[in-house]
Amino acid sequence: TDNVIAELNLGQALFKLGRTVESIGHFERILQIEPNEPMAHGSLGAALLKTGQTSVALVHLQKSLEIDPKQASVHSSLGVALLQTGQAEESLAHLQAALKIDPENGEAHYNLGNTFLQMRRAQEALAEYERAVQINPDDTEALNNMAWVLATWPDALIRDGNKAVAAAERADFLTNGRSPIISATLAAAYAEAGRFADEGCGVDPAQPRGHFV
Repeated sequence: TDNVIAELNLGQALFKLGRTVESIGHFERILQIEPNEPMAHGSLGAALLKTGQTSVALVHLQKSLEIDPKQASVHSSLGVALLQTGQAEESLAHLQAALKIDPENGEAHYNLGNTFLQMRRAQEALAEYERAVQINPDDTEALNNMAWVLATWPDALIRDGNKAVAAAERADFLTNGRSPIISATLAAAYAEAGRFADEGCGVDPAQPRGHFV
């Protein structure tokens, strides 16, 4: 109905603006009218996930895919929720499903990178972060995590200080130097690259240098 479409559009607009709590009310109203509306379940699940309500989010994301399994963004959100609940293999399956549906989904590549990293598959994680940045060059989270792995991973064959610096400097530039996490990652990158004069860059040396978003 027109009311459902209007509520869905408004809820999704609010979510994109960061007004997540407000968006939840709109998605819930849709489900009162249309209990099996897949996009409402998926959007509500994503909003609940963002507010830390992972277990409830899982229910709505799974319901959404039961109704319509060809939603890349919902598979991606479900992959995040499953990783947060310690189900890495299940997370991997849903993120790969998302990318089978939509290979150019940068967020799904980023989320898949996080899942690979949790599984200690650093090389595959880096490939996914790099793909996410190719799709969206301003993805500061992917840039940060890529730099963190390149700067701090225990395996020296994975680390690359110069690449880490390039990624971290780009992320730092995009955030106007205002992210403590990215600043700390940049310090770790400078250290790995042997640029010790740059390593301090305003970061408290008592804090861990490697940070993961």
